[in-house]
Amino acid sequence: MAPSLTTEAIAQLHGMSVRSLNRLFLEVLNMTPIEYLNAYRVSVACEGIQLWNPSMVEVAKWAGFEDEAYFSRVFKNIKGMSPQEYKKKGIKGDAWI
Repeated sequence: MAPSLTTEAIAQLHGMSVRSLNRLFLEVLNMTPIEYLNAYRVSVACEGIQLWNPSMVEVAKWAGFEDEAYFSRVFKNIKGMSPQEYKKKGIKGDAWI
């Protein structure tokens, strides 16, 4: 299993503090590194839902979420609907973020 991606690890890899990393993300992208990563992972999940008929557990793991309940909460927060609702609606060509 791959190690968890953390803001601490990213900051250390680039020789900066977590605070500096967060500030840089907020200045450039208007979101924190975790918000960015979650948005990216939700876009990956949407792609998976569109390409094949996976279970939500498969989608969550494929998109990099270790916990399906957390995945569902993040997905709903970003997309305004649950992953199951998204799958039912059959939304195609959904743009990232």
